[in-house]
Amino acid sequence: MTFSVQSKAVAATLIAAALFGTSATARSLSEIDASSLSVAAARLVVGSLGLIGVVLVMRRGISLVRLWQSPVVWMMAVGIAGYQSFFFIGTDLAGVAIGTLASLALGPLFAGLLGWAINRNRPGVWWWASTAIAIGGLFVLSIDAARLTTTINPMGIAAAVAAGGCYAVYTVLGVRVVGPDVHATDVLAAAFFLGALM
Repeated sequence: MTFSVQSKAVAATLIAAALFGTSATARSLSEIDASSLSVAAARLVVGSLGLIGVVLVMRRGISLVRLWQSPVVWMMAVGIAGYQSFFFIGTDLAGVAIGTLASLALGPLFAGLLGWAINRNRPGVWWWASTAIAIGGLFVLSIDAARLTTTINPMGIAAAVAAGGCYAVYTVLGVRVVGPDVHATDVLAAAFFLGALM
């Protein structure tokens, strides 16, 4: 059986999405005594070094030097550092479920709106439908969590919302940098490395 490039891309995206939501759970279950910023920094360092390694193995190291000279890549790095930091702060203060869902549900919402504002690309029907489903699910889960606990930390919710906004910044800007001569992995490696330094 052969799979098309599109079906491989969909499968990779679904696997990435499943893994994407496990970091706060892993942190919570590990009971490691480290601050949210320390966990975010460690995650960025490991991830960025892995991406740099891939770029170097592919012999595209010179592209990293060019990308580090781009102001857009530096703005992406601010979004990346902000996302990681706010995500772990939000999941620590608001709880893993609410913090993760708020970040993951609001990230695509903000990305769609920011892309619309910057690139003049109006989101399509599928984007509106999936965003409505994600926000509806977040709302239902939030109501359920409110019944189970006496307090919901507003600072945790604010941090999770900020994480979603930072996610939008680095994804929308990343699309602007990637092109025929600029590989997406190179852009991510350059921006994540700078985010780790920040």
